[in-house]
Amino acid sequence: MHPLLPLLRAARFLLGSKQGDVDGECGFKKRTVNKIEAGNHVRLPRTAFSLKHYYESKDVEFVDPVDGHGAGVRWRTAGPVDPVRSHLFRAARGLADLSQEKVAIQAGIDESFIARLERDELKQINEEWLQCYEAFLKAENVEITPPSTSFGAGVRWIAHREQALASEHDHVR
Repeated sequence: MHPLLPLLRAARFLLGSKQGDVDGECGFKKRTVNKIEAGNHVRLPRTAFSLKHYYESKDVEFVDPVDGHGAGVRWRTAGPVDPVRSHLFRAARGLADLSQEKVAIQAGIDESFIARLERDELKQINEEWLQCYEAFLKAENVEITPPSTSFGAGVRWIAHREQALASEHDHVR
């Protein structure tokens, strides 16, 4: 899979957008975003670059790998107020291409908690589950990055994805 594709999914998740909505706003044929994110292409489709440009126009910045850290996406500016990092958890899950169900099972937290967190509908915060969610993401080589004075918060691969996959492969041997 081309390294841009999970970043495109993470950018859409960061924005809180649905595939069909993005198709419509970009003027794509139905299910184009779905097909791009599925990554079943021999070559990267031209529409992937149009999609990247669309997300960039919505204040999402694509970050290249640097200093041993992998690529990611973040808000170019401060981004929306997000005290429990709802959009960031969703974007991190999107980067790793994980379902809410898989996160719930493997992290040992309630799936409805994940759904409500990601929709920013939590009335009460279970900090233990937030910590479990974040620890699970780190185990999946994904981290939530804090904002700075120069840019907003985001998500990225902790290590270059290729390094992490090679390390995981070595560990399995």
